[in-house]
Amino acid sequence: MKLVKEVGAKKLRCYIDSQLVQGQVANIYQTKEIVLLKYYHIAKTLIDNFECFKMYYILRESNTRADLFSELASTKKAGHLKTIIQENSKHPP
Repeated sequence: MKLVKEVGAKKLRCYIDSQLVQGQVANIYQTKEIVLLKYYHIAKTLIDNFECFKMYYILRESNTRADLFSELASTKKAGHLKTIIQENSKHPP
């Protein structure tokens, strides 16, 4: 989400392979562990930066593309994320 925010996106459609995390972000399930609660609050703060945010559950086998973006975002320093290739897609990968 930080990566998407930094490139100036206003809308985000997120595909996630964890039903538990999806439910926690949607406030369907409680987040009880202190470490996970910190991530929950970070995620909710980032989500609030978007005009539109939707999260969809997908099977883990279908999420390899998201893993690549996650790796890219975690290895780049803030301010250096605008060099990625952007693609608009009408259909989920």
